[in-house]
Amino acid sequence: MYEPLQQPGATSGFPSPAQDYTQKRLHISQLLITDPTNTHYFRARGEELNKFHIRDNNILIVDKSIRLYHGATVICHAEGTWMIREVLLHQQDVLLSDKQNNLINLRHTQTRYTLWGVITWTCHNLHK
Repeated sequence: MYEPLQQPGATSGFPSPAQDYTQKRLHISQLLITDPTNTHYFRARGEELNKFHIRDNNILIVDKSIRLYHGATVICHAEGTWMIREVLLHQQDVLLSDKQNNLINLRHTQTRYTLWGVITWTCHNLHK
């Protein structure tokens, strides 16, 4: 599963005493993904997501298996539009915040919101 970080090839003589301390190869997906079956990727578009610390063109890692919790940042869908919202749990209510003082109480809205999954990581390119 892991590949050691060492040069392949023939060796001669005595083995290195440091051979027991060879580092394992880093597989980024093993660090970022806990449930591969329920993990999906989105690309963020727009500067308005900065309030969620998400930049334009970020890759979002979304896990559908994570249970909602207060303060979770989620991908949700309503009326043909994908959006990012913060979940606020208050007693029996689930509120969605756009971080601009606009709150939607899911118990008291006519719009059907689908909470698709919790954003666990964002990845962005430093060269662009």
